[in-house]
Amino acid sequence: MKQLPFQTRMEVLDFYLQGLSADKVSEKTGVSKGAVISILFLRKPERENTLS
Repeated sequence: MKQLPFQTRMEVLDFYLQGLSADKVSEKTGVSKGAVISILFLRKPERENTLS
């Protein structure tokens, strides 16, 4: 699966936090609804905090 640019992922988060539904976020960003859901709810941290 192609990774979305950081700016696009931040746009998705911004629209969602503004109150738009996943469908509307998808329409505004051009990102598939599945990718929107993945960005919002299924993203794992890219790296673990190693400062324990």
